[in-house]
Amino acid sequence: TLANIKKGELFRILSFLNIEKGLMDKLMIFGFAEGNEGMVRRIAPFGDPLEVTIEETSVSIRTEDASKILVERI
Repeated sequence: TLANIKKGELFRILSFLNIEKGLMDKLMIFGFAEGNEGMVRRIAPFGDPLEVTIEETSVSIRTEDASKILVERI
């Protein structure tokens, strides 16, 4: 999942697991869609949140939500 990607690693979004509609709508606005690629820019000192860049947009996402996004390393 996205929560398991380390700082500096590239990823491609494969699918989403049980994400509520409101959150999914917000993620889609920021470029979280199947097939899109991104990179983990920063991880907060205690591991939450993650800062990721997708399609030139930086987004902070809670680790709990990141754990519902299936990705592959690229």
